Amino acid sequence: MTTFDDRKQQAIEAFAALERDCTACGSCTQRCSLLEEHGWNLNDVCQAGRAVLDGVDAAGGLRQALEGGSPFLSFVLACEGCDRCTALCPQGLAMSSPWQHGRVLARTAGILDDATMRIVQVDCTWDTFSTFRAVQGIDYGDLPLMQAEPIDADETGWVAQAPDLHPQAQGADTLFFPGCALLSYAPQLTRAAFSWLGEHEGPCLLSTNCCGSTLGFMGETGRNDAWRERILATAHARGIKRIVYVCPGCATRLAPVAERVAPEIEFVSFARLLADEGVRIDPASFDDRAMPIMVVDSCNDRSSVSGDAIRELFADVDSVLSP
Repeated sequence: MTTFDDRKQQAIEAFAALERDCTACGSCTQRCSLLEEHGWNLNDVCQAGRAVLDGVDAAGGLRQALEGGSPFLSFVLACEGCDRCTALCPQGLAMSSPWQHGRVLARTAGILDDATMRIVQVDCTWDTFSTFRAVQGIDYGDLPLMQAEPIDADETGWVAQAPDLHPQAQGADTLFFPGCALLSYAPQLTRAAFSWLGEHEGPCLLSTNCCGSTLGFMGETGRNDAWRERILATAHARGIKRIVYVCPGCATRLAPVAERVAPEIEFVSFARLLADEGVRIDPASFDDRAMPIMVVDSCNDRSSVSGDAIRELFADVDSVLSP
């Protein structure tokens, strides 16, 4: 079990390593309004973090140090982890590291408390997304599902669907992973995408799980990793060989875990599958638009794995602005 001393030492070592490698060139400051507001670069962030930890030997002391007007805490809680700073760092440093360690420390100190955590506990039966879908009457029970068992299954009486009983599941070795946002806020689009995938790529299963990113954002890195391992172990046991994702963040977070849990699983962008099949967006569908369309790479797609494919889909729409 990870102790307070373990977390403290991990943070100190991470801060020290980044301080050593950071040249304080200021490139990150130019891309982050939060860093600019503090007049900080990565080196400054790490120094502020180590200053908080200096002499603290218990979670209570850490809470007092963090809440004592610490600019490090305000930075950690305000940072959205977009990694624009990392993308511009000439040293290639992982700029999100101090932010992540800071969130872990805030969670350890109780500043991010259990009540705050409850809504983002996507490894439980009920969270913000599953609750929203239930309230809105959004249900995918008629489709062949592959769901990782939530950690509170025994308490809630959760029962997994048996995907092998569904006629569309026969021989399926592909898992469609739409991500929590698409599943919850665009159910018709989710179903259309799943249908297209089945028609063009063969039998597949649908995952209604979240990749766990919200757990990591709230400092629960241990639960975060355990949940991803559970998702991938479930996929491995089901014979999944390929995960087709929509959100680049899902692939970014799941793929490294798959390397040790289920290395045979391949991750493929749904946008890339569409583009390679020759799918192109009909320009006429945007005749009534009020403004031009812009395609930009998401925070989790700095290498533009999905972004380039999406631009291909919009190739016939001449008003697209591509950076």
